[in-house]
Amino acid sequence: MIDVLRVLVEKLQELATTKIKSLSMDVGTCSREFLSVVDELEKEVVRLGERYGLQRIDARLPVFRDDLRIAVFIAEGAIVEVGLKGLNRCGVLGELLGGEKTPIAYGRILGPGAKVLAEIQGERKEKRTETTYYLY
Repeated sequence: MIDVLRVLVEKLQELATTKIKSLSMDVGTCSREFLSVVDELEKEVVRLGERYGLQRIDARLPVFRDDLRIAVFIAEGAIVEVGLKGLNRCGVLGELLGGEKTPIAYGRILGPGAKVLAEIQGERKEKRTETTYYLY
């Protein structure tokens, strides 16, 4: 399942780099323009996840910090969450990104009680050298 999660994170990172980078850094994260990009990201990630046999679910899970959850799946009895770090609040895109041009994608495998079992983070394209794994 880690391999599938890595594919989802890398694809989300690629899409976010392309689509969010095209937005003005002055756009609000609660604006229609930004939310339509989030909808596009969700459609692509869900399509890819389903191609790998993951089942999309609507889950009421706690939100980690300020992360923007893009999609939640269930696979092999575990919850798989994919999203973008630092964008789960209204604000100015450039400020929430800390001056960077693109957000960082993440993927988590959650166990019972929404405990994080594993986390993978993408890296911004300009700095990409490898995917980072966090095992808990």
